[in-house]
Amino acid sequence: MKMDEVSLAYRAAEMYYINEMNQEEIAIELGLSRSKVSRLLTSARRLGMVKIELVGPESFDLSSLEREIVEKYAIREAHVVASIKGTDKEIKQRIALSFQKNLTKLLEGKRYIGLGWGTTVYEAVMSLPDNLARFPEMKIIPLLGGLGQSEKTYQINNIVEKMAGSLGATPIFLAAPAIFNNQEQLKIMKQVQSVQTAIAEWSNLEAVIFGLGAPAGMSAVLDSNLPGDMILELVRKHAVGDIVSRFMGKSGEIVCQNIEEVLLGIPFNDMLKVPERICLSGGEHKVDGIRAALSRGYITTLFTDIRTAQMLVTQQEVRG
Repeated sequence: MKMDEVSLAYRAAEMYYINEMNQEEIAIELGLSRSKVSRLLTSARRLGMVKIELVGPESFDLSSLEREIVEKYAIREAHVVASIKGTDKEIKQRIALSFQKNLTKLLEGKRYIGLGWGTTVYEAVMSLPDNLARFPEMKIIPLLGGLGQSEKTYQINNIVEKMAGSLGATPIFLAAPAIFNNQEQLKIMKQVQSVQTAIAEWSNLEAVIFGLGAPAGMSAVLDSNLPGDMILELVRKHAVGDIVSRFMGKSGEIVCQNIEEVLLGIPFNDMLKVPERICLSGGEHKVDGIRAALSRGYITTLFTDIRTAQMLVTQQEVRG
């Protein structure tokens, strides 16, 4: 390759990679054809003039975005993860990795940990290594009963058992469903000794870990045996998400409060008294719910993805 061609290749590469001009603009500027510009750019890469480095999402510096969330919503910590494809599955996997990395620090010195269910929490807990840490005096306690007969992400006792195993902690089981057909059934279940034992632990909680569900119409809770009139109320009031099956309006107010008549779960006001409230949730469809929960002080530590975090700090609305 002649020296003048080398110089021309360098100039084309500089315009393309540094000045961010497209190939057509470069062709006009240099008086060349687009195909010639393309060949020059190829030569520039072949000669080592251009070096491209890919940085994995786990290496992104998202600290400034995390600080913005902490300051805007006055929470203790925010952990933001980057994703390449932005798919729901990938977001959950990235959150799970961040959760694993930070978990022992978050739980250090604590003995009573409450755990909720859901797809993100399930992904995060089930991906924990078997011997992540040793907390022999710690108890992992369900925040509510299970949901459904076959959906693994809502089988709370399995999730509790896995997390306890990873931390060398003691699992406390709640052998009961989360939602009952009526108030009388719930009352009878609360009289069972094993259920009373689990419920008694709620007053000791020092940290809780939970997900934040999808808006009404997308929530798995609505596929349970929740009474039809309550489902209609949630849809009518445009519930934007739920925390331990307490659904929120866009301003964070709890809607459909009569769900307490059929729900076996920690009283919401009692959960808000727990010093550390860790939420794992991401995806654009959950932005309104996360924002509502943050604004009301329901969350003290948030694990989420970069796109959701950006929408939270810019007050960008969810489309659709």
